[in-house]
Amino acid sequence: MKHLFLFLVLVSSISAFAAEQFNLDKNLVNPNANAATKKMFAFMQENFQKKIISGVMTEAVLNGNNAVALNNQEDVKFIRDNSGNKTPALVGFDFMHGTGKEYNDANGGWFKQYTEATLTLAKELYQRGGIPAFCWHWRDPLKNTKGFYAPGKGSDETTFDLTTSCTNSSCTAWNTSSTAYIKMVEDIDKVAGYLKDLQTAGVPVLWRPVHEASGGWFWWGAKGAAPLKLLYKLIYDRMTNYHNLNNLIWVWTSEGADYSWYPGDEYADIIGRDYYYNPQSTVNHASLIGEFNKLKNLFGTRKMIALSENGSVPYPANLIQDGADWSYFMTWYGSFVKQNNNASDWNTVMNHDYVITLEKMPGWNNYNPSSPSVASSSSKASSSSVASSSSKASSSSAAISSSSSKASSSSVASSSSKASSSSTASSSSLASSSSNGAVSSSSEGTTPIANHLPLATSNSQTYYSIKGEPLGNAKPQKAGVYIAKQGHSIQKIVVR
Repeated sequence: MKHLFLFLVLVSSISAFAAEQFNLDKNLVNPNANAATKKMFAFMQENFQKKIISGVMTEAVLNGNNAVALNNQEDVKFIRDNSGNKTPALVGFDFMHGTGKEYNDANGGWFKQYTEATLTLAKELYQRGGIPAFCWHWRDPLKNTKGFYAPGKGSDETTFDLTTSCTNSSCTAWNTSSTAYIKMVEDIDKVAGYLKDLQTAGVPVLWRPVHEASGGWFWWGAKGAAPLKLLYKLIYDRMTNYHNLNNLIWVWTSEGADYSWYPGDEYADIIGRDYYYNPQSTVNHASLIGEFNKLKNLFGTRKMIALSENGSVPYPANLIQDGADWSYFMTWYGSFVKQNNNASDWNTVMNHDYVITLEKMPGWNNYNPSSPSVASSSSKASSSSVASSSSKASSSSAAISSSSSKASSSSVASSSSKASSSSTASSSSLASSSSNGAVSSSSEGTTPIANHLPLATSNSQTYYSIKGEPLGNAKPQKAGVYIAKQGHSIQKIVVR
């Protein structure tokens, strides 16, 4: 009965995931997106489910009054120093200091210098072949306070009420003559100016406005889904149709169970998840497969899914083994870089074949989406920056925990602003502790198996990758996790 149960679990998993293959929308939501932006988006799509793009968020970007060099930025430097000079391919920046009371009170001053430094670093990163990403901790549009947290949610609070910019408390339409609306548009226009500077320099950007809205800890999400969706669409329309910003890849941030907050597929190119354990000092390198599948089930298979913020980086071996195909990770700055991930972790992550670092990027002038050096989704051919199909199935450290060792989780996702959330992490994203004290994400009998091709019925022993790709009748020799099928018997094997 036990073997029959495992067989049914495997068959069920294979059938379910075969029916849910990603069928990505190849077009950006902005039909006028420029060539450089399309190229960056194509690169990300071609690597999705093959490799993960490494990323880090920054805070300290100034050296005196000028931008620090990218390699010397403290979070980037920590990663480089502990990985043999491997640089994250994606680097995050914030327009937090680009608007607000302090900016106005200082007539720009340090706040202007900080914002200009983020633009300088974004340009350097892109010139070196990387991917700049911007978010915006949007301070009180009325400039009464310097805050962006909703009351009681953080140290920098604001009482700004988004609904005061609407014609009614349900926020079904804007009151365009209201002070709140006018001030919000002024801020949107100001940030659009920064993004226009990058567009003029030929730099595309992953743009993630009003993030973590459904968490309720920021003013833009404090009044519910309807006002937030109206605001997101205003930002999109103002930047796309008024300011003609054609260098943006739009990233929507989900908190994992908030589809009612989603503005719609026509407004987002990528679905992101900001995930932190509770307490946030928790060190756990699980794949977060439960969170990945949650987003896939909520938002479908037309959009790439990214780990848009994180504490501990999921170990590549866990990602491969579980099929948690995050497009990229972006570790938050400070203690999340230096304590949730230690020197050994960064060395492991940044030197893994599955991880794209800046050094593995092809260079934007050299990259051509139709180039033979870049894998198509069907061929899965390998290149220096694109995963081969075999790398998805192998790992030198691949090990499977027994089903009896599964550990449940009470960990809780929390905001990038480091405020805790009531959304509880799925226990399927966690499993037993590995020998080095970190947490492995895998558990035999429950690991989801994504299938790209149907498993043929045969009386001979046939082997498949963990993704369901046929490998022939010879037992694989490369270390990794595989599916072995003979007749109606299916089992998972580990080659060490």
